Amino acid sequence: MTETLPAETGLAVVRDRVAALTDSSKVLQFCDFIITGLGDGALPTYESIDLMQVPHLAPHIFVHDYRGGIDQGMLVKFSGTAIDEHYGKVLQGRYVEEVYTGSDGPGLYFPLHYRAIADRRPFFARRSVLFDQGRPMERYKQSTTLYFPCSSDGMSTDYGVGMVIFEPVRTETKAVYMML
Repeated sequence: MTETLPAETGLAVVRDRVAALTDSSKVLQFCDFIITGLGDGALPTYESIDLMQVPHLAPHIFVHDYRGGIDQGMLVKFSGTAIDEHYGKVLQGRYVEEVYTGSDGPGLYFPLHYRAIADRRPFFARRSVLFDQGRPMERYKQSTTLYFPCSSDGMSTDYGVGMVIFEPVRTETKAVYMML
């Protein structure tokens, strides 16, 4: 299911939308961190993001570099230790499409990323995902992602910054793939 909320007044309303979708303190802290650092811009500027201001969140943060385009995929510039541990390898320098093992990648999750990049809008996704299907490490996880495109010039998307929390699936999760 993909839902789209109307664009109202930029990222100022994103915090309320995220709070309506999750009570995860880490996701809300990440949202506050990005929105607080906006200054006068409509989107965050990657160069102004200092992850050392939120070291407790850094293990769950990822950064994609789109300066060379996305024809080959979404290049991982940074991936936190919790993300690398989930995949069993360091993702930095690889393309998301090559390493992502979730069952929702090509059909739902990647298109959400591509739309966020093109539309320069953040997204939220929460869903139960089967990772490593058919492999010895196959497992279901609840994955919660909050993503913000970044723009240095206010016109193009040159980076993206997000947070993902992987948790054991405790109950059936209604999938949410939502542009904010």
